[in-house]
Amino acid sequence: MTEFYRDSPTPLLQEGSTCWAAATEAWTAVTKGQEHLSYIEILDEAKAAGATAWNGSLKGDKGVLWLSGRFNLQWKSGTGLAENASMLPRLRKSHVIFLYRKRKWKRSVHAVTVWGTDDNILAAMDPLIARWTFDDPASFDNSWELCLWQKD
Repeated sequence: MTEFYRDSPTPLLQEGSTCWAAATEAWTAVTKGQEHLSYIEILDEAKAAGATAWNGSLKGDKGVLWLSGRFNLQWKSGTGLAENASMLPRLRKSHVIFLYRKRKWKRSVHAVTVWGTDDNILAAMDPLIARWTFDDPASFDNSWELCLWQKD
């Protein structure tokens, strides 16, 4: 079994549709060489850049491009990204901001900060409930997924 765990980020609670901003704040707090910004500072910058929708959610491709550029992140989209073989190399570089949609969800996308993985568990800070979660990686392999992590 291959496993890798980083320091767990502090659980944060999102407001409304701003899980991506809470996940990003948690990421900035635990990523070496990264300026730590608060959830509000991140939202304000994104809003000023036109990267958010009216409800604070990240605005599609424009939002992802802003987020990756602002925080010097690499990113990959697809499916199966939560699986250990896919997540492990990214997690070895930094914590991972993981956006996903599950099968039952029609349109919603959610974001968490991943801090660990093994063959059976994806460890993440979930801002929807302000707690750490330990999910089966296969449970995410249902639809659209996006990983963002620190560039080399």
